[in-house]
Amino acid sequence: MDSLFFLSKSFWIFLFQSLISFFNPEALNEEAKIKLFESGIDSGIIYLRSIGFNATYDDFYADIEDDTILISNLSLKREFDPEYDSFCNLDNLEPKSLWHPKLCEFSLTVEEIIIKGIELGYKSDDPVSIEFSGINHDLSIYNTTEFKTVKKLLGLENNISGNFKLDLRYLFSKNILSSNINLSIDDFGIMHLGFVANDVVYNYENFSMNLDKFRFTFEDTSFVEKLNTLYDIEGRKSLNELAKDGLLKRSKLNVSDVDELESIKNHNDFINSIEYFYPKYNSNIINLIRFLEEPNYISCTSDRDHLINNLFIDDVGVNGFPLIIAAVCENISLEDGN
Repeated sequence: MDSLFFLSKSFWIFLFQSLISFFNPEALNEEAKIKLFESGIDSGIIYLRSIGFNATYDDFYADIEDDTILISNLSLKREFDPEYDSFCNLDNLEPKSLWHPKLCEFSLTVEEIIIKGIELGYKSDDPVSIEFSGINHDLSIYNTTEFKTVKKLLGLENNISGNFKLDLRYLFSKNILSSNINLSIDDFGIMHLGFVANDVVYNYENFSMNLDKFRFTFEDTSFVEKLNTLYDIEGRKSLNELAKDGLLKRSKLNVSDVDELESIKNHNDFINSIEYFYPKYNSNIINLIRFLEEPNYISCTSDRDHLINNLFIDDVGVNGFPLIIAAVCENISLEDGN
């Protein structure tokens, strides 16, 4: 969909290049560093405008003592072409006034973008931190009968809101990469993901790293229930039933189709091989299914080195989700350890 450029590959290439530009040359003085960052932000705004977005913000503020840059009230808007009436019906829109035309307009706002750890006035050991506070997406344009029904079933009004924070640290001398991601979506849940990896190698043909530590936690406030509701409407199995089918061994009882029997055998052989190398796999999956049956809090942690490389990624492409869980979830718990 051409209008959603923020979902396109070109946007993410631009975003990656922008992050690369945030490397902070020590030779620059404080004023030059601030100008460099402000120019980078404005370059991002120019790019968004060049692909059709009305992109604005209220203020750019730099605090040298707190090593912080703040951008307030970022607003991204773009009108959809009439051909995208598969999710936006002009007849169902309420114009702002007699003088405002009816528009299927994408709208995303962020109250504050806070960037820290960028060594504006002093050398810091803190990670680079990028926080998006007060994210709000207008859902009113998704107003066809189907989308209005889905929004009602999910308990959504005309907006969805949340917060996002990314901490990133790379020790160049030791080739160690660590990251923490926090995402909260109001009335859905709160997620944390963190990892430490060493011996990172990347080029156009090869990728590898040793995943030293991994932690994923999720506190559910209705996400699983809402997803199960959608699956039920589509006539699909619930999440816990899908997990049982995809992550545990399957029974051959009452199965007479030869092809299906062969498929079950291959699946069970694969699960057996996972259980051989990852002895806690089965008990971890039982805990995952318990969470999907009665969602509240779940954590997935690992302190064991695991090589992540091209071969592993290829195996995941063939064998799917069980291999990911086995590799990164040494322990799955339903209790908050904090």
